[in-house]
Amino acid sequence: MRINKTIQFLVLGISLLLGILVVVSPTEAAMDPVPAHITNIENLFAAPPKGSNSKPPEDGVTVINPAANNQSGAIWSNPDNRIDLTKSFDSSMLLNFGDSGASAADGMAFVMHGDSRGTSVIQPNGSGQQLGVWAEPQSSSAAKPDLSTAIQNSFAVEFDTFNNKNWDSKNFKQNWLDFSVTQLATNHIASGFPAQEGTYTSGTNGLGLLTNYTTILNHSNLYELPKNTYLSDGKWHQFRVTWDPDKHLLSYYFDTVLRGTATITDLNKTFGGTNVYWGFTGKTGGSNELNRVAFEKISNIPLTSQNYKVYHENGDALGAEVTKDNPAKPLEELKGVLTINNEPTSGSDWKQVGVRYMTEGTDDSQGVSYVADDLTINNKLVSKDKVSTGLFKTPAIDLNGNALTPHDATENDFFGTIGKNTFSTGVNMGDVAKNSTSKIQFTLTAFDPTPTDGTTNLGRNYEISLDGKMARESTEKAVYVTSIPKLVLDKKWTDPTKEKPIALDKNQPIALTGS
Repeated sequence: MRINKTIQFLVLGISLLLGILVVVSPTEAAMDPVPAHITNIENLFAAPPKGSNSKPPEDGVTVINPAANNQSGAIWSNPDNRIDLTKSFDSSMLLNFGDSGASAADGMAFVMHGDSRGTSVIQPNGSGQQLGVWAEPQSSSAAKPDLSTAIQNSFAVEFDTFNNKNWDSKNFKQNWLDFSVTQLATNHIASGFPAQEGTYTSGTNGLGLLTNYTTILNHSNLYELPKNTYLSDGKWHQFRVTWDPDKHLLSYYFDTVLRGTATITDLNKTFGGTNVYWGFTGKTGGSNELNRVAFEKISNIPLTSQNYKVYHENGDALGAEVTKDNPAKPLEELKGVLTINNEPTSGSDWKQVGVRYMTEGTDDSQGVSYVADDLTINNKLVSKDKVSTGLFKTPAIDLNGNALTPHDATENDFFGTIGKNTFSTGVNMGDVAKNSTSKIQFTLTAFDPTPTDGTTNLGRNYEISLDGKMARESTEKAVYVTSIPKLVLDKKWTDPTKEKPIALDKNQPIALTGS
């Protein structure tokens, strides 16, 4: 800003007069906050592969690589969230390249691939210009680039923040005496097929043993940013990808403007099949930038929500909700109701939804719990005395995506006590279809919380989680219980020769005195 520059000049001028050396850092672009986006995407992506500097999603934002030199990033959709190219696909993402401006390097790439390495694909080595996806440029004596160093069976859209000599060029000419190119002068966006020979041109000069080779990346759908504008401007940029299976047409947009298309008629030849992994790669070298991604819309995932409430019983019906102002009474039977929504605009059924419960109470043995070791869900007995009835099975994966052996569910699976603030393995509730609502109801009993002074206390802090294959939801809930006060009676009350009968009227309080 003008004020900042004025202050810098004043500081510099005063310093020169005093003979003091002062280093003034240039003003960087401000980092914009993340726009509205999908936050529950933890289950959509596999853990970053070995050698990747990427970080798993946190509140829906994924760091592809941090702002540090010589970083390699890669993150991929899990196998259940691959794109089925026999169906249409439409997703909108938010990209942020940090705020390094003209000093940024090297960029990142959106990649779709059928590489046999699946979610473990990564380029831990290689140069920054490869962006983690392109083939390594050939040496001066090699006639062609080594295509095996690229991600195989792939398509990529690159967002390049640093122009590399010859590699980032166009309009080249060559003969044995003269090899010259027109370098790209600005940040740019382009696309191509990283493991295909036609994606690269080998420029040569000289003859025979004196021939030198240079790799040029053929930038399909090239878009050059205006001069003195940068992808690394601190702002979030919308990137949208669509696939039309009937036209075999892939289209992509940057900041709402169509920037490229690719016709892919032979899916087996290009990707090795019709289901492809997708994700992002990124690289930094001697300079760096912070690369991050968030998602506005992913057309092949469920859009979900949940709501959990605890109610007083009213015969076979639900009574009023249990709140701090309307707490449960000790030994009162309650109903917990979990509502699961798969929204009308959802992109798929919500597969293999596991229900998990976590509690944190004022006293581990009191509060609110299931009834006498008999867990009832949707009025059906799940287990009797902690022995499964076989109604439900636990999911095949836990909250961290680790494999489990499905088994008949017990109370311990639902109300797990693996450790403080730890979820159990869960109860498998099956699939929740698109545009549908499902309710889970289970029976609880209120016990006497501490302190036992007749006041309303927090019987339990609940967190109940739905963990499906492609989405996760969780809800925190406080359940309050009124405790039973302790009574200390006078000795006369225990003397059988001095009975003191008391008449109690229904629903009427009575005062007891004594010590």
